[in-house]
Amino acid sequence: MANIMHEFMYMSRLLLYVLSFYLAVMIIFNAYSRNMYPDIYVFLNYRLNLILMVLYLVYECIRIILLNKMLSKEIWLPIINESLSVIGRVEKHESFRHGNRYLHPHLRVIIMCGNRIYLQPGQIKGSLSGLHLDTPISEDLRYGETPDKVLKIATEKYISAENQNVPRKILTSKFKTDIMNRVIMLYVLNVSDESYVINKPRGGKFWTSDQIDAELGKGVFSTCFEQEYELLKNTILLAWEYTEKEK
Repeated sequence: MANIMHEFMYMSRLLLYVLSFYLAVMIIFNAYSRNMYPDIYVFLNYRLNLILMVLYLVYECIRIILLNKMLSKEIWLPIINESLSVIGRVEKHESFRHGNRYLHPHLRVIIMCGNRIYLQPGQIKGSLSGLHLDTPISEDLRYGETPDKVLKIATEKYISAENQNVPRKILTSKFKTDIMNRVIMLYVLNVSDESYVINKPRGGKFWTSDQIDAELGKGVFSTCFEQEYELLKNTILLAWEYTEKEK
């Protein structure tokens, strides 16, 4: 609505300036030179208005084409409500500018090999991971995207095709801070070998539970991961430990 009002006011001001200039020229010419230059009189009164209308239409068409081309390159995020229904969309930078005003869906995949969890440093300040250690697969869903599509693209980027396991959804939860508001769809992907994780940046590695426990609360990991780790510790990691003892 704000964008519509901005466009309306912009075009209203433009038309006001053009019409004011046209009327001023008409009034001055008709008052002082109407009988001296009959050809100019005909042009100003009967032809210039049509020329201005055509020029305005051409300008508006070009402006809309350029605007659509520019908007097509922007990243749009879906706006959802508490029931997870999509109720609109907003440009990504505009959403970040408004902090936690808009609620967006976000997909995360925890990569595990046995009881070890793969973590790597975040690359974007202000993102959900920030510059802390976190899972590499942590993506906002774009407008029109499905979780399955994002999962496929993300796993192909970070996981070797040799891995036969598929991500399993374990939780949907809400994560809100002063700068963002997200509904997290959390998945877990087990790999049978650590080498199946590809595109590892410097600092990316598998962490054991003991190593993670020793660094919790020290600002090493992202806040979102620390919350998720408590769930993993009491479910998947606990089940893995129990299974190992039974062997």
